[in-house]
Amino acid sequence: MASTFVQQWLDRLGYSANPASLHVRGAAVPAEHPYAMEITSLLNSNGAIRAQAVFDVEGVPTVVFIGEDRPLSSSELDDVRKRIWNQNLATVVIEVKGAEAVALPARKLQEEERLNLDESRSDGPFSALDIATANLSRRLPKWFDVKARVDRKLLANLSITVNKLTDGGLRANAPTVARRRLAELLMGQILFISYLEHREIVGATYRERRGVTPLHELVASMDREGVRALVDQLRGDFNGDFLGNDRHDPWTALADTGFNLLNQFLSRTDMETGQGDFWNYDFSYIPVELLSGLYEKFLTPEQQAKEGAYYTPRNLAMLAVEQTFMASPDPLAETVFDGACGSGILLTTAYRRLIALSEARKGKRLGFAERGELLTRSIFGADINFMACRVTAFSLYLSLLEGLDPADILEAQERDGTKLPSLRDTNLAHGKVQGDFFRDSHAFRGRRFSLIISNPPWAEPEGETRTSADDWAERARVPFARRQIAGAYALRALEFLSEGGRACIILPIGQFLGASTSNASFVAHTLRSYRPLRLINFGDLQGLLFPTAENTCHVFLGERRDGGHGLVPFDETFDYLVPKADLSLALGRLTMQSADRHSLQTRAVVEDPQLLVTMMWGDANDLAIWTRLTLRGTFADFWRGPKESRRWMYRKGIHLQDKSRKPVDAGVLRKKPHVPIAALRVGSPVLHPDLLVKWPANQATVVGLGSEILKVFEGPRVLFPDGFSKDEQNVRAVYYDGPASFTHSIGVIAGPEQDSALLQFVAVYLRSTLARYFLMMRGWKMLCERNGVHLSDVETFPFFEPDDAPHPDAARTALKLVEKHMTALSSLADLEQVPRYDALRDQLDDAIFSYFGLTSEEQMLVRETVNILMPSVRPRSFRSLDTPTQHRVEADDIKIYASVLAAALTNWRTKTHGQGRFQVEVVASDPRRAGPCGIVRISYRQHPTGKAVISFKISDELVLTTLAELRRLGLHVIPSGNLLTLVPDMHLWIAESLYLVRPLARRNWTRRQAQRDAEYIVRSVQAQPYGQEKADMA
Repeated sequence: MASTFVQQWLDRLGYSANPASLHVRGAAVPAEHPYAMEITSLLNSNGAIRAQAVFDVEGVPTVVFIGEDRPLSSSELDDVRKRIWNQNLATVVIEVKGAEAVALPARKLQEEERLNLDESRSDGPFSALDIATANLSRRLPKWFDVKARVDRKLLANLSITVNKLTDGGLRANAPTVARRRLAELLMGQILFISYLEHREIVGATYRERRGVTPLHELVASMDREGVRALVDQLRGDFNGDFLGNDRHDPWTALADTGFNLLNQFLSRTDMETGQGDFWNYDFSYIPVELLSGLYEKFLTPEQQAKEGAYYTPRNLAMLAVEQTFMASPDPLAETVFDGACGSGILLTTAYRRLIALSEARKGKRLGFAERGELLTRSIFGADINFMACRVTAFSLYLSLLEGLDPADILEAQERDGTKLPSLRDTNLAHGKVQGDFFRDSHAFRGRRFSLIISNPPWAEPEGETRTSADDWAERARVPFARRQIAGAYALRALEFLSEGGRACIILPIGQFLGASTSNASFVAHTLRSYRPLRLINFGDLQGLLFPTAENTCHVFLGERRDGGHGLVPFDETFDYLVPKADLSLALGRLTMQSADRHSLQTRAVVEDPQLLVTMMWGDANDLAIWTRLTLRGTFADFWRGPKESRRWMYRKGIHLQDKSRKPVDAGVLRKKPHVPIAALRVGSPVLHPDLLVKWPANQATVVGLGSEILKVFEGPRVLFPDGFSKDEQNVRAVYYDGPASFTHSIGVIAGPEQDSALLQFVAVYLRSTLARYFLMMRGWKMLCERNGVHLSDVETFPFFEPDDAPHPDAARTALKLVEKHMTALSSLADLEQVPRYDALRDQLDDAIFSYFGLTSEEQMLVRETVNILMPSVRPRSFRSLDTPTQHRVEADDIKIYASVLAAALTNWRTKTHGQGRFQVEVVASDPRRAGPCGIVRISYRQHPTGKAVISFKISDELVLTTLAELRRLGLHVIPSGNLLTLVPDMHLWIAESLYLVRPLARRNWTRRQAQRDAEYIVRSVQAQPYGQEKADMA
């Protein structure tokens, strides 16, 4: 039970109104909570932190309330913050001092904000709404600097220490690779022993009975014999898998300079700067999963690229394990296997969850031996890399020991001789013979597991390099898209799954989205072999999810189909989740809104995997536009099919070099003008001749020069480069009909002289708002990897002649208008073209819309998508998370939302020949509030029949009053639960009205969202009788 003043603060700031997310001292934390251990530790009244309350958002502990009968001293408060920082979860600490409180960051930063109980509000600063909507990270970004988090600090310090030891801390006269391995072994031991000591497993009692000395003391005094005695004693009492026969090798090789480096590391020293200005690590609070990142951090970038091994972030590991266990009827009966375990973060996370679930079922803490039995019965892994498996054992052992009473461990050792269980060869296998997942010699070949959870290597071997994955894919006759090893792993995993077993696999983003034929084959084969349960697309989080990888990923959860590869039932569907990068990432959360959740037909995705791209930012309305227009024709129709019937040519320019082909003299190209890339960056759809240059003097030879490529260096054509900038997110298409060469980095669409007007139209079209919208719907590279466009993207775009347009006369008029403007632009001087084109953009956009026959409503949807969503795609850093979709909504936006919602509902009523009218009422907080939100109430009256009635007002008090009443009736405004399972977008039926509650972020109040809400309402009305009170989460 929280103290009286703390309770008052929880009430005033709106935390008490969200009981599912609030954990107070004295109340049990649900065992199924993903962070039950950590929250229990924070709330322990006899612990070091002694929190009064912990508030989590989407399962992640975020705010810690502290405050005893007396105020904490400055040093005591620092100590509490240091321990919370070490836990690497909560980011905000609120110390309650009676009617006053102080809010501080968990990290070491001399900033604080003072709060007064009388002035505090449930929509004010540091309120539950302020935290849940991540507005706090917008106001106080320094509090949430990811570089200052303990995982970044610790792993960076470890990496620097390993490098320094390798370069000059060892006496061994050995190759660099051997020295580095010794340094890695040494730092692994340092972490393992530090963990045991900080958690008092190897504490004063243990040391007294065993006659050993604390590690730091031994290091500081360079006591080699003392270190040997300590390591041997730990091996004898615990287990030899981590402290193996090579346990003394690094200490034997350690020079005096190396001892000094270790002493610095174990002190409060920043190993890069040499300064002791940051909080020390406290391994009694640092999560075991963070230590699992040890191995990946040790890998150099070159090794990572070669082996495709990237550190799986803790929140992603937690998500993958939660997704897998949620689909299990009895997680404790499962056997979990990771055939590419790396340093074991997925296995460690799974094991920790199994411990928590087992203890909840038994109603008591598992003992040392019981935890060992659970480990050997349930957890299995393998990896090619020896050090990886050693760190996996290390992480699993630490998890086994976590939370156990040191006295109980000592007693079990002395009474029963209990040790950590041996895992080598029984539960963990390593090496290229036993640990390579594609080889028949694999240690677990023939074994079947009920669950596979993996982040396999993301590697695409170059050139002729042959891998075991090539051999297996060839034998198994499965698609090997882009020779991506992770893709082959996902299919090979089926051979290790029991009937009905499930796999949760983290795959590189291009594996499901790539537009190539091989990618489509992979998607089809995978979905026929697994029954997909859920696919989570993290494409928008590129550069934000993995601290060391440019790529991002999918998390695929599927169940092995009976009999293996089979037919997909027509009515089978799966969850497709596409969370977007938003401000909550700064708080360590993976957030998703209802608009990011889709239910897709498996068969539809098998037939057209590009649906997965469209549904990243789009929905059924966008799919309808795309389908309707592509049925009339696409660019591909102009150059696919028999060669003699191809109307246009579509290709790249000349290759300057290619190792597989013989170079020839550039010859005739020297006589032609040349198009430099810079000429396509000017910003006009017409290429001005003054921008051309001479053929590069230093380029004497080229590859592939022949009659076919010479054809596209003359006549009417459209040129465009592969890339574009964040500031100009469109295809940089230009029209040119004079002689000129260009290189392979430029694509071309070329046609006969009689098609010059149509090709001029193509240049304008590819730069238009409509083409940018189509990029949002089909350009997976732009959405997930880089600002670029492929030939394969463009050729799928809708395109057809005026005669095939929805309204041929309107299309001909649009074509002539564009031709007139292009002719006028061509006559202008170089510097005059861009200003004139900018002035014409809206007019040209209207002509494009007219050509393709888009309705006024569709045009507004397209413009909204390009103006609001497109600039918000794939923010590249935590600093740029405050995208246009995250901005505060304006009153006019809310009014437009209400009008579109009302119109959509009225249209449905009219189409169904219904009676009555709808009423849409919106009340919103002042957007300047710390935790602003809006409430939409939709009512239906049977009389009279007519236009919808719309009203809108801003009233803080009315919002708070309405929220209080809605909570009383069952609404939870702030989501609780496990990571991505719930979303902060609430629907509640009361009598004959539907209430929608959502934050005042721009994305939640768009035309697109209004259309989606209308569709939801219609489905709800059709499925549910009126007069029924029901709380429902979108």
